[in-house]
Amino acid sequence: MPRYQPPSLPSGPLFAAPADAATGVLLGSSQPNWYTFASGYKLAADLLAAPLGERGVVAEHVCLPILFLYRHFVELSLKALLLDLGELIDHVEPASPKHPLRPLWERFVTRLQATGVARPDSWLDQIGSWVLELDGLDSRSFTFRYPVDTAGKAMLAGGQLIDIGHVAAVMSEIAGIFIGAAEVIGQHLDIKRDLEDEFAGEYHNG
Repeated sequence: MPRYQPPSLPSGPLFAAPADAATGVLLGSSQPNWYTFASGYKLAADLLAAPLGERGVVAEHVCLPILFLYRHFVELSLKALLLDLGELIDHVEPASPKHPLRPLWERFVTRLQATGVARPDSWLDQIGSWVLELDGLDSRSFTFRYPVDTAGKAMLAGGQLIDIGHVAAVMSEIAGIFIGAAEVIGQHLDIKRDLEDEFAGEYHNG
């Protein structure tokens, strides 16, 4: 019987440059952008979730990383929108280091309505119900990352059957609303910045 031969390991550092630059990933290639970070997590989740629909019953441990990626997408998106809304209403605050989604969502809705950009309606209520449902299952951003909490209690207990394909579809709807909100807020920000630049120029020249 042949003796076990351990596989050869790659040489070089973990973050080695690729032999072909065309296949590499350039980290830190642009200014930090909350929207870009958010979309990256959703895209990664979409790529992982897409083939699972063809496999029948999917193991829980396979879906948990996908759910975390989708949850982090929602969190980063809300923080990005709040940064822009803060500038728009002259109430700029740094992004919250905390993870619960409910306060982020409630602040987003309040500020969005304060700008006059949007009024309460069905799409806002529907997106809100999904965000709060997600927050109810994973408020601290630990549920999909760790099997137990700091007290050793199971993060997910009792069993709940979900459709990962449906989750992906809902996230696409949420993404559409977030993108639309970001575009509208961005348009108002551009107008605000132009007016401020024009006023500053007149004040300087005067």
